[in-house]
Amino acid sequence: MKLNALNSSRSHLQPLSEPRLADQLANPLSSAFAQPQRRVAASQSLSRQVRQASGSRVRVSAGRSQRFSGSLDRQDRFDPNLDGAYADDFVLRRLKPGQRVEVTVNAQRMDPVVQLINARTGDIVLEGENISPLSRNARMTFAVQPRGRYLVRVSSNFPRETGNYGVKFRFFDAQPTNSFNFFYGSGLVDASAAVAAAIGQPTFPEVGDRGEDFLGADLIRATEVWEQGFTGQGVTIAILDDGVDYLHPDLRDNIWTNTREVADNGLDDDGNGYIDDIVGWNFVDNTNNPTDLSFDGHGTHVAGVAAANGSTIKGIAYNAKIMAIKVIGNQGAFDRDIAQGVQYAVRNGAKVINMSLGGETEALAPELEEALNFAAQSGVTVVIASGNERQSGGTLRPSNPALFAAARDLGIAVGAVDYSRQLFLDGNPAGRQDLNYVVAPGVEVRSTTPNASYRFLSGTSMATPHVAGVAALMLSANPTLTPSQIYAVLEATARKEVRQVA
Repeated sequence: MKLNALNSSRSHLQPLSEPRLADQLANPLSSAFAQPQRRVAASQSLSRQVRQASGSRVRVSAGRSQRFSGSLDRQDRFDPNLDGAYADDFVLRRLKPGQRVEVTVNAQRMDPVVQLINARTGDIVLEGENISPLSRNARMTFAVQPRGRYLVRVSSNFPRETGNYGVKFRFFDAQPTNSFNFFYGSGLVDASAAVAAAIGQPTFPEVGDRGEDFLGADLIRATEVWEQGFTGQGVTIAILDDGVDYLHPDLRDNIWTNTREVADNGLDDDGNGYIDDIVGWNFVDNTNNPTDLSFDGHGTHVAGVAAANGSTIKGIAYNAKIMAIKVIGNQGAFDRDIAQGVQYAVRNGAKVINMSLGGETEALAPELEEALNFAAQSGVTVVIASGNERQSGGTLRPSNPALFAAARDLGIAVGAVDYSRQLFLDGNPAGRQDLNYVVAPGVEVRSTTPNASYRFLSGTSMATPHVAGVAALMLSANPTLTPSQIYAVLEATARKEVRQVA
C-alpha cells in the first residue's frame, strides 16, 4: 500500500494547491443561477415523500432516508462553479440544528460532483467529489448549523456531461454535546488539562496568550504547561515523514543523536542493523541521511510544530528530542518502509511516534499491523493524521493507518481546526465508530522548513504534531504513563468547543 503525507497539498485526492479556507466559503454564485432549475424526478417508490416547486427544484424534507433519480442534459442550466457543467438542485427542508446529513450520488455515464449551497446567499459551503478516482460516485456529509438553510447541487466534473444519476439523502439525529462527535471525535486537545490529569492535579492556572508566533500553543493551552516546567524534557519524538532538515537552526539543538554509534566509521557500532545512523535513518533510500528534500518541507514543518526551539518558533514540546526517520519519497510511502520506521523508532528509544501520513485503503499490510502492535506493547505512543479527503473524496472516517490504530487503541487519530476552533473542512471526520480521535490546530500553521526557512501549511499533518507534542509534555510530567492512559486522558480532557461550518 502506498501512503502520502497529509498536509492539504500532499494527499492523493487533493489538488496541488489548496485555497485558503476563507476563499472556499466566499464563492458567490451568479444571480442567474438563482432562477428555478429543471424538475428532477423522484423514484416511484418515494414520490409521495417529495414536494416539488412548480417546475423548478426538488424539495427534500428531513426525515428518514430518501432516494431520487434524475438526469443532467442540455435542458439544464450551467453550474457557475464548474465551467460548462449542467446542474440540478435539491432544496432541504425541516432540518434541525446539529442534525447530520449524508448525501451520496451514483451515476453510470458521467462523473458526478455534489455541492452544499447556502440557500440564503448562494455561497458554496462544502464540496464533495468522487469517492475514488475509479468510481462514478460522489459523497458529502455535513452537520446542520443553527438557522442554516441549504440546497444540494448535483453537477458533473467535466463540461457538458450528460447522463442519469441517483441521489440518496440520509438524516441522523443531533448528537448530545458530551458524546463522541462524528466530525471532531472527543474534541479539541487541551494540553493544560491533560498534563494536569497525568499528575493528578487540577487544571493549571491560565496564562495570557503569547501572540502570533504561539497561536497553536495558546489555543491548546500548552503555554500553561510550560509555566509549570514541563516542556518535553527527557522524551524523544520520532517523526516518520519525508525527512527532517536536522541542520535547521530552530531544530538542530533538539535533534536526537545515537550516542552508541561512531560517526562515519562505516561500522554498525551499536549492532542495531544500521551503519552510522547518527540522527536517524532513511528507509526510502536505505541510507543514514534522513534529510528533507521534499518540495514543501513537509517533514521539517511537522518536526517544528512538535519540538522546534528557536527564537520565534517554539514547538509544543520544545525541549523534546526529534528522531528523524524518512519513510516518504517522491512516490509516497509504502507500508514496508513505515513498518521499518516504526520498529526503528521503538528500538532506539522514541516514546512518541508522529505519523503525518495516510492513504485511501481498506487494509494495512501485515508488517505494518505488526509494527503498530509492537509499538503499543513497548509502551510507545503513536499519533496519526486522519487525512484530508472529506471534500475531495467524500470520506466519512479517518484514512489508514489512523483508522486501524485508533480503532484498536494502538494510536490516536487527529483531525484539524483553525485558530478560531472552526473545523477544517478537508479533514477526515472521526466517523460513526467510537475510536481514539481528537482535533488540534492545522490551518495556516507557521513552522520550520528546509534551509533555515519558514512556511505556512494546512492539513491534518500539521494538527498531528500538536498532539504528539502534548503526549511528550504528559510524559515529561509523568514518565510512567502507558499509551492507553495517554489516549484516554487526551480524550477525557478534550474540549467540545469546536465550531462547524457544515
